[in-house]
Amino acid sequence: MSAVMSARRRERKVVQCFLDAGATGAASAKHLDELHVRRGTGLRRLLTRAIVREVPLERFYLDQDVWAASERSRRRLALVIAAIVFLLLVGGLVVGGILFSGG
Repeated sequence: MSAVMSARRRERKVVQCFLDAGATGAASAKHLDELHVRRGTGLRRLLTRAIVREVPLERFYLDQDVWAASERSRRRLALVIAAIVFLLLVGGLVVGGILFSGG
C-alpha cells in the first residue's frame, strides 16, 4: 500500500511541476530540465497513461483533461471499494449477530 501511495505522490509532484511551468498544451510544452522533472517512475507512469505527452524536440506537456478524468476514475474506484468494504462489514455484523443470538 505504501508503494502505491509513494507512486501517487511522485505523480502529483510531476503534475505540479507542469502546472507551475504552464506546460499544459502542445504550444506551451517544455523540456524536462525547464520543468525540473527527471525521467523517473512518476513521469514514466504519467506518460504511459497519456497524462503527460511528448511532442517533437523532447518537449512535454500535461494533458489536463486526461489528468482530470484519471482523478475522477480513481475517486470512483475508491468509493466503490469503500462501499464494498462497508457492505461486507455490515453483512458480517448481521450474520454474526444472527449466529450469536441463537437465531
